[in-house]
Amino acid sequence: MERLWKLLDLPEKYCMPLIALVLGYADKEPDYKVGRLTGKGIFYENSYQALTNEELNEITGKYDDPSLHLGLNDGWKNNHDHYLDWLFKEWLGRDAKPAEN
Repeated sequence: MERLWKLLDLPEKYCMPLIALVLGYADKEPDYKVGRLTGKGIFYENSYQALTNEELNEITGKYDDPSLHLGLNDGWKNNHDHYLDWLFKEWLGRDAKPAEN
């Protein structure tokens, strides 16, 4: 994983390379769509393009907004300032950046 961070020149904070592929059709339409982020910072080709602090704060704010249904855990507010802090520290069991070599 550390090689991937270096190869793609990924930022150290709040970044997790992820690929998801889902095939098929739902039996029925869900009440709301889960995990739909939009805007800058969601998709890159070939390498990461740095975002401004304002753009990063906008993405972090979307994860913190419970009405967007982006999170895996509603209880993250108990011990963390932001959902992404909980995701990296508690769920992934690591800091929000790759380990140093």
